[in-house]
Amino acid sequence: IVNNVISGPFNGVYVGGGSNPYLESKNTLVSGNQISGSRNYGIYAFNSSMRMIGNTISLNAISSSDMYGIYCGWSGGIYEVSQNTIQNGSTTRNFYGLYSQSNNAIFSDNTVQNCASTEYAVYGAYASGATEFSNNLFSGLTATISSDLYGIYLYSGTHIAHANQIKDISSTGDIYGIYARAHNHTITANQILGLHHTGSRSSKVSGIYVSSASENKIYNNMIADITNPYSSESIHIIGIHLASGSNIQIYHNSILFDPGTDIGYGDCKSAALYISSGAGIDIRNNIFVNKISTHIGTAVTTCIWKTSTGLSEISNLSDSNIYYVLPGSSTRAVVRIGSVVYNTLDSYQAISGVRDQNSFTENVPFVSAISPFNLGINPLVATVVESGAIPIPG
Repeated sequence: IVNNVISGPFNGVYVGGGSNPYLESKNTLVSGNQISGSRNYGIYAFNSSMRMIGNTISLNAISSSDMYGIYCGWSGGIYEVSQNTIQNGSTTRNFYGLYSQSNNAIFSDNTVQNCASTEYAVYGAYASGATEFSNNLFSGLTATISSDLYGIYLYSGTHIAHANQIKDISSTGDIYGIYARAHNHTITANQILGLHHTGSRSSKVSGIYVSSASENKIYNNMIADITNPYSSESIHIIGIHLASGSNIQIYHNSILFDPGTDIGYGDCKSAALYISSGAGIDIRNNIFVNKISTHIGTAVTTCIWKTSTGLSEISNLSDSNIYYVLPGSSTRAVVRIGSVVYNTLDSYQAISGVRDQNSFTENVPFVSAISPFNLGINPLVATVVESGAIPIPG
């Protein structure tokens, strides 16, 4: 199915099948199609194995159905989905840019942009089974009427999210750059920039959220420009949120919170790494810089905030991190454990045992700490970042 122009359909390209294996569609190529105005599925694949390459899908702007850019619905299907553009869709129901239930699907180099739901949730990408998302761009996604928004949602399977860009997304509900729930996930080299809560609902905004997983690898991600000025939640702004799970490796991530103003933040509570539950948490070679400067009321500004007491859930291997909060207020903490605040790295190192004994505190010289953000390190400025990490086997 190649190089067609399809205008105004309910479904753009629909490839189905049946439970009988002789009805299965194999090795179908859907490429180079221009699809505009579809109200339900841009491309639908069920009980089929397909390659979907280089299609442009401009969705309907006034749909009242659940809307899918590309839908891969068969767990036994083998799907290659690359170099597609999905754009300009708006629905009053749920929106899914890329959707997979396959145990063998790769989504690469796709763009999902300028899409919205006016009443329900928005998913830039959604996956169960075993799916890889790599080098995709998700931008300009919007959820209104207190609905939640997910850049990438990973559920119930072994997934990879690598080198994706998630930027400039907004919602009046909870926002998650990457949401990873259940089983095993590898989340590496993603850029999560520009997550903005815009409503009055009490909501959380998280760069990466992890829950109920038996093993998670979270490496080399960059997270910055997260705002949530209206919320009354227990925590407002989070770089990485560990909600539950075990064997969680947090390595080589860079997180920057730097709104540059107190205006609108009230008693904002923020943490570069927020641990509400979990076990076997290994934190090495990260940069956590939180320069939110508010100090009103019950405000909390931290690099690491662990809600329960004690440190047994944090691995003794945790070390060689760089922390920074603005000085001068008791509400700004390098680390908070339970209700105990450690305003300086020295005070935390005094109680942390072997953890973080080779860590540093520094206002890290990023290439750009303002928009457009670039959390690479400025090579012209001396810094403890240089040669400050420790080798990690494997």
